[in-house]
Amino acid sequence: MNNTCKYAARLLYIPFLIASLFFVVSCDDSDDETLVYLGLPQVYITTPSSVPITSKVDWVEGGNMRIVNSYGKEVLNETSDFRGRGNTTWYNMPKKPYAIKLDKRKKVLGMPDHKRWVMLANWMDRTLMRNAVAFEISRCCMEYTPRGQFVELFVNNEHKGNYYLCEQIKIDRNRLNISEISPPYSTS
Repeated sequence: MNNTCKYAARLLYIPFLIASLFFVVSCDDSDDETLVYLGLPQVYITTPSSVPITSKVDWVEGGNMRIVNSYGKEVLNETSDFRGRGNTTWYNMPKKPYAIKLDKRKKVLGMPDHKRWVMLANWMDRTLMRNAVAFEISRCCMEYTPRGQFVELFVNNEHKGNYYLCEQIKIDRNRLNISEISPPYSTS
């Protein structure tokens, strides 16, 4: 099977994956909402004194990120810093995207080790699939494409919903493996 067919075949599973792996809210007779877990990894972000993440410039330092995989096993528990990210998505959307900086390089959900990660909110995409599908298609023709994983995000014990946890694009041996541009070709 050639690479194009292999990647096209991988795309076919995405709608089924998304449809089958969400948290759902159900109500019983007492009108209490209950989260029912259906299989996505869970990411728990905790900030010092539950300080909200309100800036895309200033990091909230000294927090913690804990990840529980889809089998209920804790796979990461690391001191981390957080801030908002994006432009339109940060300022104009109710569901905020986040940048994450771990204290140490760590593998996250099977992705190669690094300190920098992002949580894409996918607010404008009601299918929640646009970024994942675009990344899968780009793997057909590009040497590097950010890897990612759908997760359920909780910030300071508040459920924020489905996010796409993925690599932040950085020049690095595990990410965009190219040489830095040096003067006189620098754009700065």
